[in-house]
Amino acid sequence: MIEWHEIPAYRAYAGSLILIAGLACALLAAPAHASPTSREKLQQYTTQLQANPSDDALRTRIIRLALRLHPKPAIPDAALEDEGAAEYAFKHAQSPADFANAAAEYEKALLLAPWNAGDYFNLGICYGKAGDLRKAIAEYHLYLLAAPHAQDADAVTKEIGALKYQLTQKEAAETAQRQQEEQEQQEEEAQQRQEEERQREQAQLWSGVWRVTSIGTYNPETRTENPPTYSARSYYGSHFWFSIDGNKIFLNVCVDRSWDDHPEGSTGVVYVGTVSGHTAVFTWGMSKFTAQMDSSGDTIHLDGPSIPTYTRVNDPSLISTKCPH
Repeated sequence: MIEWHEIPAYRAYAGSLILIAGLACALLAAPAHASPTSREKLQQYTTQLQANPSDDALRTRIIRLALRLHPKPAIPDAALEDEGAAEYAFKHAQSPADFANAAAEYEKALLLAPWNAGDYFNLGICYGKAGDLRKAIAEYHLYLLAAPHAQDADAVTKEIGALKYQLTQKEAAETAQRQQEEQEQQEEEAQQRQEEERQREQAQLWSGVWRVTSIGTYNPETRTENPPTYSARSYYGSHFWFSIDGNKIFLNVCVDRSWDDHPEGSTGVVYVGTVSGHTAVFTWGMSKFTAQMDSSGDTIHLDGPSIPTYTRVNDPSLISTKCPH
């Protein structure tokens, strides 16, 4: 009997098949140097994440890649040490700041093993107790991504819902508080502007130079009055000005002519008081008296000693050159 491989034509064909099969086997057996393996990619991505820990898209890519690996990637010893530190900090935490410190340790561990589902769960608990609800929600979502078949998935999903509700309430309260503070600040600033404007108008109202044009029954021609008073002789014809500091007012005098021991040009503060609008209340010794400006803003009447009247000086030439203008 003749076998098929004894015929020359068939022998050549069979040799070709053997060559092709050998090449195919060689190709299958050769290592794929052109593209990295999944585990190499995992290591590359992890290194990139360590350089940019806030890259959530990269972290998600790592978790999904790790889920496809069998066996699962091992947890590095350094990550286990960070877990130990985190667990210790969590067990001994007594304040939100302490829980935040524990969270920081879990963050370190997750930079070394970003696929570790358990650490995301614990990190969510830490952030929740630290008061950072938004981060707690994010970490629970990562836990569900890293552990798609977790038995407590429903409970964690409910916890996410509770945290979202708390976050909404918290943000609403913070917004209301912030708006109230902003409104109070605006009102305070408006009141301050109004007060500053009032004080400017008040200072303008009492500005300028004033002269005593009448003082009791004093006769400026004979320089006598009935009964004579020292203040009348000294201050009739002198000029005055008011200086205002907030609601405090000072009545200053400059003697235009020498009277007794008051040489021309001598100055001093006569009275100190408080002012509001057209009215000033001065203290003189143990008594108080009122200075009332009329509606024209050019005359001031005092109900104090000798009942003087002040008139605004519109002509600077009437003021002694020795007195401030």
